[in-house]
Amino acid sequence: DLYSALGERQFDLIVANPPYIDKDVWYTLAPRVRNFEDTQALVAENQGYALIEKIIDQAPHYLDPDGLRMLVIEIGAAQGKRVVDSATAQGAHA
Repeated sequence: DLYSALGERQFDLIVANPPYIDKDVWYTLAPRVRNFEDTQALVAENQGYALIEKIIDQAPHYLDPDGLRMLVIEIGAAQGKRVVDSATAQGAHA
């Protein structure tokens, strides 16, 4: 339900900072992160890609075809290739 509150509205730009950390990586993070950050705000299923790929898959419906049509997502340093591949599969130009 990431986009459910938007109804049928469309936008030029969507910016997202979803949870993107793999649950196995969570335990390797610095204690200042693990001990003070909400796990649900940082950790996602599917090796950290669950919400990223859902955002990418659903974004075309919410990006105005006559607008800028830009999707910006914060991701982990090692996630670039898979995220670009997912976006490209949706017809994006990364």
